[in-house]
Amino acid sequence: MEPSPDRVLEQAEQVQASSDDECSRASAVEQLPDDVLVMVMQHLQLVDLLACRLVSKRLGALAMHPDSWCRQSIDDYVFEDGPRVDTCVVLRLAPCVHSMRLSSCGQSSLRFITTRCAARSLSLTLRSLQPDSNTEVFAQVVRNQLLLGRLRSVRLCFTERVCEELVTLGRGSDALLRTLAAATGLESLVFDTEIPFAVDRLELAPAYPSLKKFHCLLTREAESFVNTVLAGHAATLEDVALCPGRPFQYWVAYDKRTLGTATASLLAGMPRLRRLRCLVLPGLEAVAAVETLTDLSLVAFHLDSPEAAVALLRRAKQLRQVSLLFLENMHSLRDGSKRILAALASQSHVESLTVSGKLPPLEPLARALPALPALRELSVLQGPMDGELVVVQSITPYATPALRRLELSWEELNCPRRCVHAWVHLDAVKTALTDNPSLHILLHNPGACSDRNCQACAEDCHTELKRLTWKPSGGVSWATSEEKVGLFSYEPGACSSPRDHVPRDHVTGKWWRWVQVRHASG
Repeated sequence: MEPSPDRVLEQAEQVQASSDDECSRASAVEQLPDDVLVMVMQHLQLVDLLACRLVSKRLGALAMHPDSWCRQSIDDYVFEDGPRVDTCVVLRLAPCVHSMRLSSCGQSSLRFITTRCAARSLSLTLRSLQPDSNTEVFAQVVRNQLLLGRLRSVRLCFTERVCEELVTLGRGSDALLRTLAAATGLESLVFDTEIPFAVDRLELAPAYPSLKKFHCLLTREAESFVNTVLAGHAATLEDVALCPGRPFQYWVAYDKRTLGTATASLLAGMPRLRRLRCLVLPGLEAVAAVETLTDLSLVAFHLDSPEAAVALLRRAKQLRQVSLLFLENMHSLRDGSKRILAALASQSHVESLTVSGKLPPLEPLARALPALPALRELSVLQGPMDGELVVVQSITPYATPALRRLELSWEELNCPRRCVHAWVHLDAVKTALTDNPSLHILLHNPGACSDRNCQACAEDCHTELKRLTWKPSGGVSWATSEEKVGLFSYEPGACSSPRDHVPRDHVTGKWWRWVQVRHASG
């Protein structure tokens, strides 16, 4: 059946109206100010931003404006939801990008050496050595970006295999380390892993200091490079980490006694240092004189002589956050570890305290708590369940008046065969919560026993704990990594510290399962 003339006319009018609408929208877009169009282009995918060059002369000019590219990121190859965008095209046409990521340094990376596209952030990863692959290519990429003048942040990652191969071949990373040591204008330099060693001693320095953040694993091989960077940027450094997170197996073979006192002296001379993470280095007590230092993380290892850590904690009255990581719990080292914990009593202004790792007996920590009236957050991680109970028992309205958050996590191998439900029923736990109604106790890896005769599990209470998802581990089951347990005693909706009673962990994004605990049975 053929459509009627009226229907044909109606369809023609709709097509004309649609065409008029498109023209009207295009005209409206053209009438927008340049700065508004640039703001829109900042959120386009790469393929769409490149296509804007062909729409009109005005949009084409705006599409090539540096501000239109300030949010873009490119990799060796960039994959969008639509067509693939060859990095060569972007490197040839784009005036700048926010970040570049290069995951190889062979022939395919040569385009990064010659590009005129300036990046603000540069991430370099070397996963394996090839005949045409070496760290000198990375050095050339960094130098090119430094010359373009926009580079502010460099992040590098070398796999353990690459570092071992470089050592075996006797090939250092001198060109790359020299380039970074002499770089000016950088604000952040981060090594995610151990750095390849340098064959020759580095004694270069930047023309002027600029670094604010420097993270690099301090080893004997890297000591010259680390000290060169610290000396060259001492006037501007604010965040220094010399022992980024590493597996415990690495530290077993590490010997800090091969390091001198130069590093600690350099740290003590930094007028803007706010955050420091490092080993208990020889001479570290001198850092107590840095008045701007408020966040201190110490890694205690091979504690034959803990005097530096003890003296630092006793003298540094300006600290607000303190973290202590103990990597060994040998009987011969316990005295030193306990002395460090006891020295915390001098930190009357500390608001956040974390102790973790191979923990010594926690009685010195419990005795130090009354001397920490400003303490708001306390974390005791990877300790034995019974050992952490000593800390719970020391929490009272008089000893810890400001405490709002107590975080605990138990080492699976050290945890006795009982569940978190039984732990919640302990008088010490109930008393700590009911006597301190503003307190939240957060359990990172709660355990559940498999004992059918468990008295706590047999009671009709705390049903939230029974809805946890468990995974077996020998005689004890453990909550999956997706669920954590939070304990409180106040009435629901009456929390005086809402930021501590949240559905998700703000760092990991994991769910918290909250349980109300009353002093009465159940």
